[in-house]
Amino acid sequence: MLLGFVEKLDKKISLTGLVLALFSHSALAVQVSSFLPDYYAPALKYGGWEPQYLNETEKEGVQQAVYGTFDDAGMLMVEHIDCVRSRCHDLLNAIASNINDRMETAKKGRFVSITDTTIRAMLQVDEAELDVQVFVLPASIQIWTFSSKTDQASVPDESLEGLEHLVNRQRYEEALAGGNVQMGVWSPHIRQYAEHLIGAGDLEAGLHVLERHLKSSPADYRAHALFFRHSPDNGAAADSARVVLENAEIRQLIDAAAEFLGRAPASVEDFPEIHGVGPGLQVVLVPLPPCNPWLVTEVAEVFNEMTDIPVRIMRLKESWQWGKADRIPRQRAIEAYLVQSGDESIDFGEWTKSRYVEALYDAAESEDALSRYYVEETVGAVETAQGQFEAEPPMQRLHARARMVHFGDRRTMYVGITGVDIYHGDANFVFSLGGPGGDSGASILSYHRMRAEIHGTNSSRARLVERIAKELVPASLKQLEIERPADPRCPYSYSSGVERLDQKAMTLCPSVKQALDQLRSE
Repeated sequence: MLLGFVEKLDKKISLTGLVLALFSHSALAVQVSSFLPDYYAPALKYGGWEPQYLNETEKEGVQQAVYGTFDDAGMLMVEHIDCVRSRCHDLLNAIASNINDRMETAKKGRFVSITDTTIRAMLQVDEAELDVQVFVLPASIQIWTFSSKTDQASVPDESLEGLEHLVNRQRYEEALAGGNVQMGVWSPHIRQYAEHLIGAGDLEAGLHVLERHLKSSPADYRAHALFFRHSPDNGAAADSARVVLENAEIRQLIDAAAEFLGRAPASVEDFPEIHGVGPGLQVVLVPLPPCNPWLVTEVAEVFNEMTDIPVRIMRLKESWQWGKADRIPRQRAIEAYLVQSGDESIDFGEWTKSRYVEALYDAAESEDALSRYYVEETVGAVETAQGQFEAEPPMQRLHARARMVHFGDRRTMYVGITGVDIYHGDANFVFSLGGPGGDSGASILSYHRMRAEIHGTNSSRARLVERIAKELVPASLKQLEIERPADPRCPYSYSSGVERLDQKAMTLCPSVKQALDQLRSE
């Protein structure tokens, strides 16, 4: 499998009941179960049906409410399990495993979506079609099982979307009661709830949720952007826009904040075209698309403060095209999966994207439903995401372009900066590639894997700029053939990943400073 799940817990969780005899129970008045807030009432009328409350039970820590219809068109079972945060996620994994086992037994069914906090699955048991929705909340898990006979219509997606909005409301209320830590943990869901309220026309309630949310999650710049777009308080909106303008990593958010504040969006076209420069120790930083111009300016300033090396930012006059990616998205992980699933001697040398996709589907045929889901998710990424580029050819292209305007001083270092993902040779990725090239050198630097969204952390432009500036040190100084230091704190030392970048200091070690001083005096 591409991603493993923990083994099922000793105590199995009842997902469905699957007792069709429940339809024979006497129907009572419609009511919300005791473990759900009253505002869940609309969710009980799923798919336009009018389900009637049948019964509510509790057994081994699982509270269960059952609803049915007079015409036996379907049934709804809602289950509630109290749990602490770590236990909730263990239970979610156990439930996924349980559903997977049921699918394997029935030889039917599929997972629709799986996240850290939700599962949706469709399966068939006996004569019933089951649509199972599982939600993790701050202190519990809810399992909603919509059951209909195989000849009846399934539950409309809009009904399930409405249910998730209600779950997000409960997540927000419980997190708010739990304090700042809980509010931070549930930040994405709280923002989604606020966005839903605003989209549904309840602007006041949505903004109120956002105001509370931003106090505990001030680095949620998407929430800040949502707030400044909709708040009638011009002063508060401007404050949020400034927060985004000064701190966000994502260009679209920064541009939106700049526009709101009456500033022109940054553009690579604002930089001068590449041209010859005078002699001396200096870096020429060349943005290569896709590249965030807001970052480039700040990186140049921070690098100059670190090294006392002047930086000139210049754009290419001609259009820069990357062409076809040399690796498909997730290629190394896909190859490992295919080797594990089949022939260890597979030669991937001439494989195309379509060949990888075909092989993934072939391998998944004999796998379980969970594996098939992750194969589908992987194929989606392969079809839509940008792949990886071998850094050597674009580095040589940039070097050739730099030589057209270079005046022969090897101390002028050219570095192309880009947001595409690069690698070299057999490496999974590289931050930069470059080196000496006679009387001039050139390097390619990628910040793709330095971004917060790659690592699932809070966005921080200051941190991203520091990471790029630190990597700009080896990307440039290697062109001068300065010996690498053994001091791990020196920004010129080797980096194997973002953790190493973050460990580095913002000042050069003495040996590198001395080497630069000698070059300045040439």
